[in-house]
This record gives sequence, structure tokens and C-alpha cells, in this order.
Amino acid sequence: KYFQVIVNYVIGIDNDGKVHHNTGILIGKHFFSKLQVRISKGWFKESMAIERPCHIFCCSVQEDQEILQKLKAHLKSLEHDRLITFQTNLDISPGAEWDQEIDRHLDMSDIIFLLISSNFMASDIGFDEMNKALIRQKKGSARVIPIIISPTDWRNTPLGKLLCLPRDGTPVSQWQSIDNALFSITGEIRKLVQKAPTSNPADE
Repeated sequence: KYFQVIVNYVIGIDNDGKVHHNTGILIGKHFFSKLQVRISKGWFKESMAIERPCHIFCCSVQEDQEILQKLKAHLKSLEHDRLITFQTNLDISPGAEWDQEIDRHLDMSDIIFLLISSNFMASDIGFDEMNKALIRQKKGSARVIPIIISPTDWRNTPLGKLLCLPRDGTPVSQWQSIDNALFSITGEIRKLVQKAPTSNPADE
């Protein structure tokens, strides 16, 4: 009996069975006020967060497409796990406004790969894409990762300040097995995207 009295009070019903809307409204305001406080404190942040794959855009040159295709194959497991989406500048359709498309992909990327080789460093297009990527890195809106695929003087460029892959800087082409090198790179990327938010991480 006493329990029913308490329930009636909470929902705004008196002893005559009449509903007092003011009481119900006050209780409702109190409830939603408490809910707003909990949301503002981040109590529901984890459960309400919408995760999305980390978007990776890769800049390379046509001459290095063989290694690029092998890298894409290794990274496919991360795409299957919905950890990343992966696109390259060579995926841009013929006839598209090249500069605009490159800028659009760079702007929407969380991580930018630069496939570094003597071919890439000698390319005007590669050099331009590298500078655009470094601007985003400097702003903290993306992370730039040089992937060293063949020997070249990259350490004496602005890229020399960045963490590269493979981690020791040994070019992929100089590993005993290219697949082992790309497998190592894939493992590093998996660790990175699993621990990092998808809000354009800056360089560590």
C-alpha cells in the first residue's frame, strides 16, 4: 500500500485518482536535468560514440605501382576489420580535376602515406603532394607517414623529422623479403589505428 502511494506521488496521481500534471512535469524536468548532467560529464560518451574507420590516403608515383599493389594487398586485412579505408592518388579517375581531387582526399584523410623512392622525390607532382601533406601535419589535422620503399636521400628533407616505416628506415626493397617488410608495416599501422582516435591524429 505504501509503495503504491509513493508510485502515485511520483507520477502525479492523488488519492482520488486525479492526475496532477504539474507534479509529473516537475518530476520529468528533474529527470531530464539529471540526464543532461550525466551526458555533459561524458557518462554516455563511450556507449554513444560512433566509430568509423581511419581514412588513409597514399601518395605515390606510377613507377612504384608494383610495391603499392603489394602494400594494398597486405592492408586489406585492416579494411576487412573495418579499421581503415585506403585510397591512393593513382586511384583518381582519368579526366578528373587532378589538383582538386588530390586536395579533397588529403583534406579528408586521417593518415597520409608517402611512398618514398628516388622516383617519388624526383617527381614534381610527388614533391607538391608531399608539401601539401606536411601542411596538414603541421596543423595537426592529419598524420604523415613516409614509407621508405627504395634508397633515396629523404633524411635531409622535412620528412627526416617524421617517424617512418619500416621503423629503422631500411627501405622495403632492401629487405630479404618484400612481403616481410610490408607485413611489418601493416602490423605497425594496425597498432596505430587501434589506439588512435579517428579525429585526424597529429604526429606523436
